[in-house]
Amino acid sequence: MSIRLRCCLLMLLLCTFSLAHDGNSFANLTINAFGDEVLDISTGVSTLTDGGRVTDRASGVELESEHITYLAGSFIETGMAHLTGPFGSVTGGSVRVDIPEGEVHAHGELEFLGPNLQVLGTELAYYVDRGVIVLTGGVDAPLPGFSAASLFYDTASGTVLLVGPYSFDDGLISLSSSQPGAYLELLGAQADPDGEGPARFQVSSEPSQATLDVFAALLD
Repeated sequence: MSIRLRCCLLMLLLCTFSLAHDGNSFANLTINAFGDEVLDISTGVSTLTDGGRVTDRASGVELESEHITYLAGSFIETGMAHLTGPFGSVTGGSVRVDIPEGEVHAHGELEFLGPNLQVLGTELAYYVDRGVIVLTGGVDAPLPGFSAASLFYDTASGTVLLVGPYSFDDGLISLSSSQPGAYLELLGAQADPDGEGPARFQVSSEPSQATLDVFAALLD
């Protein structure tokens, strides 16, 4: 059973819902509805049939989609979405926010844009407390120019760890490995001194222990 809640056309205001839930990364979520909402009384799940915007000031995450469902304190799910945060932005695919776990998962034809990065993939996870992005599924980067089985990105330092098989070619350095599980570390992107190309990373096939420690809990 569901009840359709109509927004007042004369007010032309966004409906705002607070989804406060203590003890996790998304402790102060706000949802701005762009139009109608349907509430399923039997499950408590609400659907924003005209879409809306989800904002969490604590984590800096903002999510916008033309179709959103949510259960307060539990989850948010969307159709095609645009996601922004400290990591940059993710466009395309659907998104699920696991509120208790403090995780954001996106699925579909995704484009991840971060500082000095443009990467395509099909599965993305953002671990808010760790500040780590994991991208898998056809990982391919027009900028700076690599492919990999998976990518790990630390939003605090900008460190990138590619997991093989991988190939890397930024026009100056070309490295590759056909070995599953092989690592390639990308550090400290510096602007092209000629100002004509993308920023260049320091590249190593032997990652530092500090880099491995950052991602240790998420590496297989």
